[in-house]
Amino acid sequence: ITLSQLVSQTLSSLRETTSMSEKARAHHSAMTKVLIMQALVPMLSVQLPTGLALTCAIPGKHISIVFSLGLLAYSTNSFFESLVHITTTPIYRGRLHQWITRVCLHICVVAF
Repeated sequence: ITLSQLVSQTLSSLRETTSMSEKARAHHSAMTKVLIMQALVPMLSVQLPTGLALTCAIPGKHISIVFSLGLLAYSTNSFFESLVHITTTPIYRGRLHQWITRVCLHICVVAF
């Protein structure tokens, strides 16, 4: 809820401000979207499974599968956080593109 309020406030401030150039406004809007993506990863991979595990633990039912799925979600947090950083940061995205291009070129040269 706090994240949605923060995003709403930031985007409305960007729309209403007149002292910012269009280029700066577009940059701030893009960075806000990046921050949203980065904030959603731990929310989905840590907070959501924790809430689900606690909810299922209350009735006292057989919850080993819920905890196993929660552990799986916890373990994917660092992978998805890294993936979001690489895909949303222009410098990292450019380096990844260069690396993939080099690897594909090397594979094509070796294959033929």
